[in-house]
Amino acid sequence: MERSLFMRWAKVYIVGGAIIGSGVLLYKYSRPTDEELINRFSPEVRKEYERNKNLRQEEQKELMKIVQQSASSKDPIWKTGPLESPFERGNTTPYSSNAILERAKRQDVERREREEMDIVRQNLQTLHKQQQEEESLKTNKPWWKVW
Repeated sequence: MERSLFMRWAKVYIVGGAIIGSGVLLYKYSRPTDEELINRFSPEVRKEYERNKNLRQEEQKELMKIVQQSASSKDPIWKTGPLESPFERGNTTPYSSNAILERAKRQDVERREREEMDIVRQNLQTLHKQQQEEESLKTNKPWWKVW
């Protein structure tokens, strides 16, 4: 016997609702709160987080001041607030000599950091290989020796 069309669609909606509802419940009860997440951090990361927390709050306050000032003004948003448009600044265009020098300095610093990271990776790889060799020497005992 075939089921009626209504029963088939009811089954689709019930099963779909159960899947979505279980997903929502799993998300709600398995997701850690902010406090639990912060408590799981290592002590160094937690210190860094606490140190930068005030700075982030100050940045948000300044941003809100700028937004309120822009909202209360009748000028376009790019003309209000203390932030200047990059196109209206005098000599700080992307192709000015100062901008080019700053970019070159930044690229040089990034290149040096990459080189240092490559050296650290190579050192870690050699240490890892040495540890593997030592472990393989320890575990390669003859089969006839018990201890």
